[in-house]
Amino acid sequence: MSAVRTLVAPALVVALSAACANGDSNGGVDPSSLTATDNRMSLMSVAVTPGSDTLKVGATDTLHVTTKGLFAMFMSGKQASASWSSSDTTVAKVSSAGIVTGMQAGIAQITAKSGMASGTGTITVQGAAEAVTPPVTTPPVTKTTTSETSTSQSSSISTTPVTTTTPPTTTTSTTTTSGSGTGVTSMSMLSDDFSEYANTAAFLAKVSSNIGGTASPSSARYTDGANANLAAIDNTVLYNGHPTLKYNQPGGMANSPELWVGFSPTLTHIWFRTKIRFSPGFTTTGTLTNSANAYKLLGWGWNNYYGSGRLEISNTTQYQLYWTALAESNSATVGGGTTGIAGNITTEWSDGGWYDYIIEVDYSQGPTGTARVWMAKDGQTPVLQTTSSGTMQGGAPLPTLNQIMLGMNFNQTRAASQTQALWYGQWELIDGSQHADPYGLGAQ
Repeated sequence: MSAVRTLVAPALVVALSAACANGDSNGGVDPSSLTATDNRMSLMSVAVTPGSDTLKVGATDTLHVTTKGLFAMFMSGKQASASWSSSDTTVAKVSSAGIVTGMQAGIAQITAKSGMASGTGTITVQGAAEAVTPPVTTPPVTKTTTSETSTSQSSSISTTPVTTTTPPTTTTSTTTTSGSGTGVTSMSMLSDDFSEYANTAAFLAKVSSNIGGTASPSSARYTDGANANLAAIDNTVLYNGHPTLKYNQPGGMANSPELWVGFSPTLTHIWFRTKIRFSPGFTTTGTLTNSANAYKLLGWGWNNYYGSGRLEISNTTQYQLYWTALAESNSATVGGGTTGIAGNITTEWSDGGWYDYIIEVDYSQGPTGTARVWMAKDGQTPVLQTTSSGTMQGGAPLPTLNQIMLGMNFNQTRAASQTQALWYGQWELIDGSQHADPYGLGAQ
């Protein structure tokens, strides 16, 4: 394998529902959603490792495939056989054993199909004479079954030692830009405004080693998710005078940071507020024709059930608020399943401004659980956009909440030139049982 040069990024997981969906949804549930009630077959997914790779012409690498359940943090993976194909064999060809060879400069999508599910990785081939930036090698990452104090779920997933490149900086302005608005409140039980981190390494010291950080899973602030190597502390884009966290979304792939925060004890009522800035030209569109233009911006999870709730951007520019609970025994839908339409993108992707997102999830009243979302440009009065309510089948108690998610999966594979980013200025979690209306939004 002396000719092999590998740049391994965290696995790109493409759900069967994304592989089978025909573009955007026409209202209602995004058909590419990992938990869409009208896509039960999406409970099976395939991951290609590495999710992205860069080779010289003539170099080779071996790709691997793993089948997984709805979320890697919930269900163990296992090696699986697959059939392999390349979107452009003149750029990269792949053998039946998953060995990919660089043929000429360009980008090719390598697809692995196992049963009815498929997953895709991105191979960038560079000309033999081009200089290649030496990789930065991180310590091997091995996920083992752990009992984390911050969340009730555990995982048992072995991964290949990872080698990552420095996150791209093409969307970062060389001139310091700054936004200002409401800071983290004294009511928050968990929060981060990124002011404590001198650099990205200091931030990754708070991120679980299971997802690319350097912190122990039992003590990490960010306990689960994916693609932590694409998150970076940005000292050129400021919020309230302090650094922000940049979510790099490189062109030619679907990978995006997903940083999830577990908490204990579990709650029945939460408020979750974030400040987000998008790079001008941000979009959910991409190169795939069989996957919706969608990105799950924010989410939450619960104890003893699979599934998630989330605010996602679907149908290219439409905000949707959705939640569903799935049984642990068979991943069948047992609660929720309703969608609230929260309007459309207006200037969020074009003006370089900060935006305020407030999510309330209230399962304390029973038997109906309710999620609401307020939005506004930062500094303006948040406006209620939509409400999504649901119940549990058979009158079962509503689930308790144990996780918030800063970013989930990006459905599309972005074009090679489509390098974009978003920034978090801060986020906070408030216990709704202690503070019923922390932001003075009034009874709804």
